[in-house]
Amino acid sequence: MLEYFVEKVKHDVDNTTSNLDFLFHLPRCRLTSMRRKRDGSVTYEKKPLWQRVGASAIVVLGSGCFIGGVIFTRRRNVRVIDLVRGGKAFYVETAADNLGSGKILDRKECVISPNRSADWLDLHVNGTRSKYSLRLRGAKILGVPGEPVDVRRGLYETWYGKGARK
Repeated sequence: MLEYFVEKVKHDVDNTTSNLDFLFHLPRCRLTSMRRKRDGSVTYEKKPLWQRVGASAIVVLGSGCFIGGVIFTRRRNVRVIDLVRGGKAFYVETAADNLGSGKILDRKECVISPNRSADWLDLHVNGTRSKYSLRLRGAKILGVPGEPVDVRRGLYETWYGKGARK
């Protein structure tokens, strides 16, 4: 039994000695099984095809679900928001949009409200269940960068007028 363990450790160390060797032999390592013969030698046999295909499918589907979840949660984060049409509408570009291709929304149909921290605001569009998240850190109001509190104040004043509540 000890010989089997030593042989397995040697095999693992041999496969991870260099990055290139590790990359080329990792699939073989995971998709093979070790068999010990009566004379003490060890042979490596491929696992059945259904196990190899199943393991590969789980990795691909899991990765796809993870990537889809990241994209889905980031698609409402606003990159650019600009007032257009004399301030009656605004242009919103999110992480889901290509650069330069956003949406134009009517300003009367939208409400901004506080979010989970002082660095964020929510933009709610009437008639939809979703919201857009506006990150205030590093944002500019009328081309002027500032702290999140100043950006929030400037956004409220620009959105609702000078006497707006903060």
